[in-house]
Amino acid sequence: MSKYIGLDVHVKETVACVFDKEANSFSRETVKTSPFSLKRFLKRHSDARATMEISGLTSNLYDELKPCVKDLVACNASQMREWRWRGNSSRSCGRCF
Repeated sequence: MSKYIGLDVHVKETVACVFDKEANSFSRETVKTSPFSLKRFLKRHSDARATMEISGLTSNLYDELKPCVKDLVACNASQMREWRWRGNSSRSCGRCF
């Protein structure tokens, strides 16, 4: 089964949502924002493709995290044309496609 991970990286904590191919969320986890903690989380999902929004932390984390998953993409959400959210609130694991 294909898995996809969205990482919402903040200074202290990162919210990680894991989805299947049909965009069904089946896991949401809060992880400490440190290379060690994030690598430990991603290694449990080494067959997944992951994305994280570009921020001031991206350059410090990207090179550390890239080897832990099948693919890691940093994206600029403000440049995405097709941006639609589904979900009950901004605190839920919304889905974009």
